Amino acid sequence: MDHSSFENNRLSTVLHTDQKKTFIAGDDGDLRVGKPCPEPRITENGDDTVTDHFSGLMWAKNANKANGKADWEHAILGAGNCTDGGHTNWRLPNRIELESLIDLGKFNPALPAGHPFTGVQPSYYWTSTTFANNGDHAWVIHFYIGFVTHDDKGGSHYVWYVR
Repeated sequence: MDHSSFENNRLSTVLHTDQKKTFIAGDDGDLRVGKPCPEPRITENGDDTVTDHFSGLMWAKNANKANGKADWEHAILGAGNCTDGGHTNWRLPNRIELESLIDLGKFNPALPAGHPFTGVQPSYYWTSTTFANNGDHAWVIHFYIGFVTHDDKGGSHYVWYVR
């Protein structure tokens, strides 16, 4: 296979998965398409916040902001009570923002190696994004393996805030 079209990864706005093992020519481990992670990828700010240098987003260090599960409406409204790092403009991340944290080369949690987050649950987390095919559902991401799906907004899932 001609790999020349895959060589200019610096133009990509999507991180590569960091898969290193090749199972067959042309698979992810062979091509390694995507933008390399900045070093360091994630920095702890020392004030209960964490900065992701790839996305530029600031995250609450504690990935269990509801101290358990909450329904979708409470997950969104609860952001107004978050004052981590002295900031008051926290919000529930959209699907793309929350999914940007996922490292598919890792599991339990599916987060980059050496991440400083605390309280990460091996379960589903809410996003602020409503499922287009059903307004009663929102997108959720499972942080044990990085699985993305949707669920009824009346269900209960974990909450993590971003700004």
